[in-house]
Amino acid sequence: MFDAFTQEDSSVSKRYGGTGLGLTISNNLLKYMGSKLNLTSQLGKGSTFYFDIEVSCEMMEQEDGTLPLNRVLVVDDNANNRVILQHMLAYKQVESVLAENGMEALQLLMKGERFDVILMDYHMPILSGLETIEKIKELFRQQERGFR
Repeated sequence: MFDAFTQEDSSVSKRYGGTGLGLTISNNLLKYMGSKLNLTSQLGKGSTFYFDIEVSCEMMEQEDGTLPLNRVLVVDDNANNRVILQHMLAYKQVESVLAENGMEALQLLMKGERFDVILMDYHMPILSGLETIEKIKELFRQQERGFR
């Protein structure tokens, strides 16, 4: 299942897309991280692909298990991603404000809303995450100049 293959009938890849390399590439990347791609499948129900990886990180949690954050802005055009992050932050007693695009995030900041952290999706329509971050930086520069 995770080995590279070529499709005998090239019209299949034209019609449905793909070359059969996605799982192979994913599994090879995971191998370099000390993991592997796993699969559970049920006939008529579908398949779930998953992996476990260990990554190093700095511990931000305080002794009581909370994060030293009060407010987080979550910017993502995918509603499911926003809700998942909101629930994860709420579990750690962190208030989150959700924005579905870069323009909405900028409007919140222009109204004076303040956040300890902004979690920004990279790929969004209209303004990408990188474009939004650049506009936020410019907004902060303008605000600094105005306060001097």
